[in-house]
Amino acid sequence: DFVSSILIFLAILLTEELFKAVYLNRRGYRERFHTTFYGLALGVGSSSTAGVATVVWTALPQLYQVVGFMVLVLYSVNLAVINADTGALIGFGASRGDLWRSFEKAVGIRYAHGALLFVFLAAGPYVPDVLVFVTLATALAFALLVYHYVYTTVLPATLPEEVQREMRRGKRRARTVQGRGPPGGRTTPAARTHRWGPGGRPGRPRGRACAPPACREMGPHRPTSAAQRRPR
Repeated sequence: DFVSSILIFLAILLTEELFKAVYLNRRGYRERFHTTFYGLALGVGSSSTAGVATVVWTALPQLYQVVGFMVLVLYSVNLAVINADTGALIGFGASRGDLWRSFEKAVGIRYAHGALLFVFLAAGPYVPDVLVFVTLATALAFALLVYHYVYTTVLPATLPEEVQREMRRGKRRARTVQGRGPPGGRTTPAARTHRWGPGGRPGRPRGRACAPPACREMGPHRPTSAAQRRPR
């Protein structure tokens, strides 16, 4: 019945996250900073397996329809992003020696994501396609929001302190260089001025003469001295 289906679905999500926790809690991954990145990759890999299993077991006929294909693509992207999120969280907990607290967060995120997918999972023939697409888009937005937190907070925090200091130092140097402009205080080629020689032809760049656009507005060079007016 309906309640049994919900319980089975929750048990499947719990089993997936428990597999990640057991795998990332092995001796080779425990309290190592790169375990977070392994967890992210593990989540993406497990999502591909779940997506293929869903298509083969329940939705193989819909794969050859345009609407069904688009729905399965959105569902696969949802699985990939949310599993990457929870894998990174569990890996971060394993790298810090605090696995089970991160595991609880990951399970809570999967349950919340599953609740957003409820309409899609329980969709029958009378559920409009628009409602299915809205449900998948809402769940994907939630998964991307969690991914933003993982990308901006969890992944940088898992790096060693020396690497974080070097990254902050590099950002400060980049901001300093951008604030000073070109190195050495040199002007750019567009800002250089020119000396105008006989015949109105520009010579080599020099000090503080008029810039080429301004000189073009002033018109061609006019000889003023007697030596310049004398015919050759």
